[in-house]
Amino acid sequence: MEQILRQISLFGSVPVERLVPLARHTRRRRYAKGQIVFHQGDAPSALYYLVAGKVRVFLATPGGEEATLAILGPGEHFGELGVLDGLPRSASVQALEDANALILERDDLLAFLSGDGAAALAVCISLARWLRAADEHLADVLFLPLAARLARQVLLLAGDGNEARMSQEALAGMVGASRQRVNLVLGEWEREGWVQRRRGSVLLVDVPALQAII
Repeated sequence: MEQILRQISLFGSVPVERLVPLARHTRRRRYAKGQIVFHQGDAPSALYYLVAGKVRVFLATPGGEEATLAILGPGEHFGELGVLDGLPRSASVQALEDANALILERDDLLAFLSGDGAAALAVCISLARWLRAADEHLADVLFLPLAARLARQVLLLAGDGNEARMSQEALAGMVGASRQRVNLVLGEWEREGWVQRRRGSVLLVDVPALQAII
C-alpha cells in the first residue's frame, strides 16, 4: 500500500519506508456512475487515489452551468490540497463510471505529518514541485495559441487510445476558450482529416498532425 501512496504527488519525495504507518490508515470506497464524490464548498475530509474507473472535476455556477476542469482515471488522485489547508473544496468531483478509490482521511494525514518532521519536509518539497507545474500550465493557457492548447488536451484525454471522450463545452472549459472557438478549430481539423467530431467525443485520426501543433 505504501507503494501506491508514493504515486500520489504529495508523497512523491517521502521515502517509501516512512509511509508504512500512513498506509495502515487507507481504506477503499466504491462510487456508482453519476455519484458525487464531494461537492464544491464541502469540508475537505480526505484525499483520494483512483484504483478503477473515471471521475470528472468540475465547477458549477449559481446559474447551473458547469465547466469541466479535468478527467481523472486509474492511478490518478485528487483532494490532496484541501486536506492540508483545511479550506472548502474548490471544485466538485463526480464518477463518470463505476469507480473504486483508496481514501486517506485528513486527521490521519495530519497526525502522520505532525509526528514525522522528515516526512513533512518531503511533502513540502513535493508541493513546491506541484506549484512549479501549475505555473507552467498557467503559462500554457496565457501564451500558447488555442490550437496548441486544444491539441494538447485532446491528446491527454485520449491517452494511449484514439478517442477523447469529452463534450466540446467541457473541452472549452479546460482550455480557457468559448465553445464556439473550440468548435471552429475542431472543424478546421476535421476538414484536414485530423479528427472526426462525434457526440460527446473527438476521434483522433491523425495523431502526428496534432502532436506537431503543440
